[in-house]
Amino acid sequence: MRDRDHSLPVNPLLRELLGDHADPAHAVHWNRDGRLHYRDRTGAPRQAPLPWHELGEYARSFQHTYWKEWSTHLRGRRVIVEHTSINPVHPMHLGALRSTLIGGSLARLLRSAGAEVRVHYFVNDHGRQVVLLDWIMARTRTRAIPPGMRFDTAAGVLYALVNMVLGERAADIERLTAAHPWLDRAVPPELRDPVALRARLADPTDPRPGFVDRMVDLAVADMGLVHAEVDHFERESAVTGPLDSLLHELLAEHPAVAVNGTWCLRRPDGLVPVARANGSSLYFLRDVANSLARDPAADLMLHVIGDDQTLLQRALRDVLAARGRTSEHVAFGTIHDRGRKFSSRQNRLITVAEVDREDADRLASTALEMMLRRPRRALDVGALTGRPHRRVAEALELASHGTGVGPEAGLPHPAARELATALLRSLGAAHGALHLRSPHPLARYLVDLATAYRRAARAGAVPPWAREWFLHTHEQVSGLLGLRADRSHDTAGSVRAA
Repeated sequence: MRDRDHSLPVNPLLRELLGDHADPAHAVHWNRDGRLHYRDRTGAPRQAPLPWHELGEYARSFQHTYWKEWSTHLRGRRVIVEHTSINPVHPMHLGALRSTLIGGSLARLLRSAGAEVRVHYFVNDHGRQVVLLDWIMARTRTRAIPPGMRFDTAAGVLYALVNMVLGERAADIERLTAAHPWLDRAVPPELRDPVALRARLADPTDPRPGFVDRMVDLAVADMGLVHAEVDHFERESAVTGPLDSLLHELLAEHPAVAVNGTWCLRRPDGLVPVARANGSSLYFLRDVANSLARDPAADLMLHVIGDDQTLLQRALRDVLAARGRTSEHVAFGTIHDRGRKFSSRQNRLITVAEVDREDADRLASTALEMMLRRPRRALDVGALTGRPHRRVAEALELASHGTGVGPEAGLPHPAARELATALLRSLGAAHGALHLRSPHPLARYLVDLATAYRRAARAGAVPPWAREWFLHTHEQVSGLLGLRADRSHDTAGSVRAA
């Protein structure tokens, strides 16, 4: 089995093993029988054996400098990362956690490589969803909400209720109130008037809800459980600037069509709604305006978003490119629970807070298994087993206690050689994760490394240098993935206006 490694330009140990013969423009392939496959500077394929008897000396020589070149790899680059910009109408749940894990890992990877990174949170405090929650909360007797219930948990239940009222779904309302008996006291049936609710939705006046700050603060606190941080908050409602002129620019630059009174940009891959018939802006237009208002010195804007938003993100990329700005997006597949999608309208959610409250290890385990999946693949949390996390935890415990550490001389045991090969691949995994814009290669590497360490420890074949290198590598990679044991519950400050 061979593993592709593109880290040669920033990997001093790999260059030492191959000398000046390898072309850094090509990948190096690790063969687990102890050979490195590469291309020389003429492009010809070559092989080099790993010097097993000298590997410990090499490792000691580079122990403190192995990541040094990586740490300046992207120095001078400015990157804006936006992820987890969920609507402030429900608590953060496992369906939204995937974007946090991907975006948080990418932000840490970029920073570890020397880039200047700012993580933005675009607060979606404008539009129909916020109006719905504002309407029902204005009719809620808050004293009837159970003491100790988190504010965002109660808000999520109320948001589901107002959607059921709007759809006049009596059976769903009965199911929801059976699960939450306090609802009949908090919002008596006589206050659930669908006619009044529809009239409010027809009113173009934007609400000024007081609940948004609290909802976002709690979401950011939940993000802190997996070490995801926010540097800057932006509000959709605060997007200012010449939206009329921007709308006219876009309509002039692209073929446009009106669909049921809504102006849309006609693209080869689909229609992008930009404005209503009365000229009021839709989300895409505000997203463009917000992106253009960001730091013009940024080299890249990186958005992590569900794959159902791919069309809008492609359109955003093209609009920004025409104005000299660079944007990329990382799309992730749908999250299910035993075959069913999470739904805020049905209050069918597994929240991050309840998973953490039940067992902090379960949250770390869930996070690791989510990152083991390639982002575009759909994921069912009901199928997660916890085995990868247990494997990593067991390897760390063995290393922490020095269990299975063998003699220093050479690497005669196959398990020791497998471990040594795994240890030397960490920079390649980090480079692959950054290149693919995905934590998947790094998460896969962490589990593979733990597996190799367990085998070597059980065989009593772990060299002392390999134990030290493993502990350092585990700390480095776990930190990049946000899986460190010391978790922050900091809310990253109060929500600020853009």
